[in-house]
Amino acid sequence: MLHSIVMILSLLFAMIGGFILTHDNPFFWDFILNVQIPVEASLLALLAVTLLYTSLRLIRNRGWTLMSVAFLCSAIISLVLDLGFIKNVEGTFADSMLAFLERLPVAGARGILFGMALGGLVVGLRALFSIDQPSGE
Repeated sequence: MLHSIVMILSLLFAMIGGFILTHDNPFFWDFILNVQIPVEASLLALLAVTLLYTSLRLIRNRGWTLMSVAFLCSAIISLVLDLGFIKNVEGTFADSMLAFLERLPVAGARGILFGMALGGLVVGLRALFSIDQPSGE
């Protein structure tokens, strides 16, 4: 019961803070980004390593098919681009191509974050309404 109250209060605090303090407010911006950026960075790192491991297992189980090699290449490109060592002269075609390739994992990470948020919401609602009870009871 206490966890439910804490969860509802934190939801209301963040929601009311978002309504009162707009996204232009530096306090609210820092408050949200101090949570979201570390979560995104750790999730992206975990995702990149998992994709590389999964692509190697895919090649081991199914062989060197076109799709398994493409999956491996995309995982390696994602890892190399996330390192941040590759930079080009601004205004060139290579710079615009690199900027495009660097934005692709961000779109995937946002999708995963949306999925995590929806999953947390569903689990929280199930816990609040006592739909999900332990099997021992």
